[in-house]
Amino acid sequence: MSEAFIWGGLVYAVGFGLFVQRKRVLDTPTAKALSAAIGRAELAGSARGDPPEPSLVTGTPCAYWEAELHRRVPNGKGQKTMKCIARSGSRAGHFWVEDASGRIPVLTEGAQWWLDRETKLRNRRGVAISERARLWVQSACGREWEDGSMKLVERRLEEGGPAYVLGTLSAAPDVLRPALGQRERRARSVVGAIAL
Repeated sequence: MSEAFIWGGLVYAVGFGLFVQRKRVLDTPTAKALSAAIGRAELAGSARGDPPEPSLVTGTPCAYWEAELHRRVPNGKGQKTMKCIARSGSRAGHFWVEDASGRIPVLTEGAQWWLDRETKLRNRRGVAISERARLWVQSACGREWEDGSMKLVERRLEEGGPAYVLGTLSAAPDVLRPALGQRERRARSVVGAIAL
């Protein structure tokens, strides 16, 4: 009886915590880039790179991208499983969310992502990858792409694609410099972002 009581209390506590978090997210109004208040903010607009960077695997111009290299390894039960052995991402530590009122930088470090564009490549006969990706694979695991036991996964936020960001807006005057052709504004940054 006491074990059921403990489990019931635990389920209630976790459920209530998730409810409070969901309520907090739903109660955050979507703001315009230049009129967003400092603190919890929700922004929607187009993703812009500073400048756009070609992704590692496909070479698509992106505001942000990340790539993972998976390799087939023994799992100790006489079978093999795919294990992530290397990760790479955009060199810029930020991208911009732009709407009709202006643009605001989003810091990518420590953020959680849901990126809707994804490319998965397995190294089967006839599947070619870019020279840049081939060199990255070779330096990450010391083997050629044609080895037969690897998979590349690329997730990306394409340049000009839709972006939804939820995070904490703070004044950060020296974090970023304006892009060419953009006038200097008081810099703001959104951290803990979620991009769709």
